[in-house]
Amino acid sequence: MLPLRICRDCGLSAYTREELELFKKDNTCPYNRDNRCKACHNIINKEYKKNNRGKYNSYEAKRRSIKHEVVVSEDEQRRIELMYIVSKELSDISGVDYHVDHIIPLCKGGSHTLDNLQILTAYDNLSKGGR
Repeated sequence: MLPLRICRDCGLSAYTREELELFKKDNTCPYNRDNRCKACHNIINKEYKKNNRGKYNSYEAKRRSIKHEVVVSEDEQRRIELMYIVSKELSDISGVDYHVDHIIPLCKGGSHTLDNLQILTAYDNLSKGGR
C-alpha cells in the first residue's frame, strides 16, 4: 500500500486518514495536508523565528493590530520591520537586550504604527508591563 503522505524532512509516512493528522494542514495540497509533518514544521518555524526575529515580531504585531482594525501601509510596515532590525542590532552590539515597545499597549487600544513604537531595553519594557 502506498502512503498518502511522506514527510519531506524526516520521512514519516501516513497510510491512513488518522495518520494524516500528523501532517500540517494546507488546503492547497492533496488531502489538505502539507508534505511536512507537524514536528518538522514546528522545528523549521522556530528556526525561522530565531533567524528573522524582526520580521516575525513585526508580522505578529501587525496581525494583532488587524484584530483592532488598524491598517498600516506597506511603506510604514517596512519602517516598522526596520525598527525591529535596529533593535536586534543594538542588542547584538551592546550585549543588552532591546525590545520594540508599544507606547500605548495593544491591549489598551494602542495601534501598531510608527508613532506608537519605541525601542527600549528589555528590562525597561518588561518592568513596564501593560501600563
